Amino acid sequence: MVDDEEYSRSELRYILESQPGCQVVGEAQDAAQALLLIQKLKPDAVFLDVQMPGMTGEKLAQALAEQGQDAPLLVFATAYEDYALNAFAVRAVDYLLKPFDPERVKAALQRLQEHLRWRRRVPPPEGGVDAGKLPVWCRGRLHLLDYGQIIYAAAWEGSVRVVAAGGEYQFSGTLQQLEQRLHGKGPFLRVHKSFLANLGHASEVIPWFKGTFRLRMDDPGHTEIPVSRQMVSTLRQALGL
Repeated sequence: MVDDEEYSRSELRYILESQPGCQVVGEAQDAAQALLLIQKLKPDAVFLDVQMPGMTGEKLAQALAEQGQDAPLLVFATAYEDYALNAFAVRAVDYLLKPFDPERVKAALQRLQEHLRWRRRVPPPEGGVDAGKLPVWCRGRLHLLDYGQIIYAAAWEGSVRVVAAGGEYQFSGTLQQLEQRLHGKGPFLRVHKSFLANLGHASEVIPWFKGTFRLRMDDPGHTEIPVSRQMVSTLRQALGL
């Protein structure tokens, strides 16, 4: 827990520790102390306030995102309702308002547990049942995307952003795990170390520097995805260029 108000930490600690399987392993009163504790204790999740002396909770969340897949999950716990949109922009799992409602805290813990299960999940084994759906998250809700809906996926700020016809989502795994899961399930190609593209949603191939390309996708923003030099030959073969 990260909060400069001791009373708030005490209140939240009491609620959290009353829940089965939940253990509070550390507390910090500012972001600098929190960074040291997180590095040492490696918690599954961090509950953090927004307004604190020095580095704010938002800045701390951005710093934690640089840890990539090892970053803890985040729940903002604050008295300021106006920060909710910013909280989800840095991939927070939930947003709790003070004074804390035990039922809302319990719901946040359930969401954290779901995220942790999907984060640790491995791709379906060969020959196993595959429903053709990808579990992804958006604003604390778990959605199931048909594989064909996926336009592209990108490694972004320590997580994997999935862009589909219906919007943007977060996949609780690495880009490599997503590539393995989608292997043989459609025209998906890892065109760059940070991008996995559904070639069925590519609308244009744009020549780029030093013999490389950019793929223009058919999402609403017509995103242009870089193609690494190592993948140019594979892309040419896949598209019959």
